[in-house]
Amino acid sequence: AHACLTASAYLVAVLLGRGLGPSAYGVYGIVYSVLLSIELIGRLGVPQAVSKLIAEREDDARSLEATGITITGGLYLSIFAGFWLLAPQLAQLFRVADGTSLFRLACWDIPFYGLFFICSHVLNGRRDFAAQSLGLIVYSASRVVGISALYLVGLSVAGALLVNIFASVLGLGFVAWRVGPPSFRPTCSHFRSVVDLAVPIALFSLGAQALLSMDLWMLNALGASVSSEVKGMYVAALNLARMPNVAAFVASAVMIPSIARACALDRTEDAERHAGSGIRVLLVLLIPICGLIVVQAAGILEFVFSTAFVEGAAFLQVLTLAHGLLYTLFMACCGILIAVGGARQVALLSLASVPLAAVLAASMVGAH
Repeated sequence: AHACLTASAYLVAVLLGRGLGPSAYGVYGIVYSVLLSIELIGRLGVPQAVSKLIAEREDDARSLEATGITITGGLYLSIFAGFWLLAPQLAQLFRVADGTSLFRLACWDIPFYGLFFICSHVLNGRRDFAAQSLGLIVYSASRVVGISALYLVGLSVAGALLVNIFASVLGLGFVAWRVGPPSFRPTCSHFRSVVDLAVPIALFSLGAQALLSMDLWMLNALGASVSSEVKGMYVAALNLARMPNVAAFVASAVMIPSIARACALDRTEDAERHAGSGIRVLLVLLIPICGLIVVQAAGILEFVFSTAFVEGAAFLQVLTLAHGLLYTLFMACCGILIAVGGARQVALLSLASVPLAAVLAASMVGAH
């Protein structure tokens, strides 16, 4: 499923880069980056907490599932409202032309994506990896089909954002069917248990996503002298460099519920085996893939996008090491710590790193 998700992201990036061109693609990149960061903040709180708790407490799973879905529905509706109200300020901050309407269009994806993700994590907590995988495939395939159709008739930034909404609706429909109606009965019977774990995970997510997007945010907020073409090249390189991040989601999707269940049953050796196997698989995958991207950066950009993006090869080389290799390993290791009860520690670690990242990014953009 994650291979399909990676392939779909690759195809969507290619079609958008070729269909929109560097300037419009840069606009799409900043709007989608902000949307993705906001959605990830919500999805890495309650959903992961619910998944871990379901794996640990199978006897009370249905009530936990219903509590998680109820909390997520309210949370994402609140995020949607806040994003809508702040759209004019976001457009001004990131210097996006016609940004208010684009940000407000993008935010309609938030409630559908949020419910899709919590339902996927309910299936993950059940360790029903097949159903969770099918949901991801439906979601990713819908994006490819939608963007491909627009590519044939004429791409626009607004059209690409509408496809994101369309894919979330279809993905939600599938996973909600697999979860079943009983889990959608509103309840907050396990509110305290879920929130106590979700809060540090959400704080960790806030810091982690800020680290992931800080460079792009500073480039758009402070890089007034940087041309839109260069920003488009940076977005293209960033999208390619982030693709290995999917490996962290693959590892965590299996490791977190498996390690949490092993710990709940006091099977320490099984928990250690799950953690060690996950990290070894990541290293085997990441080192050759990231090395290849660094060596062939210019050729990859030309092949994926066009010759107009080749000058962004230096961006791709640095970003692959930062986002592709180190950030992926960071996220996987944090997932292991969350599974064994270290959510507060990873929250402090990620939040403490944000000010340093902001200062470094701002100084580098200012130096340019």
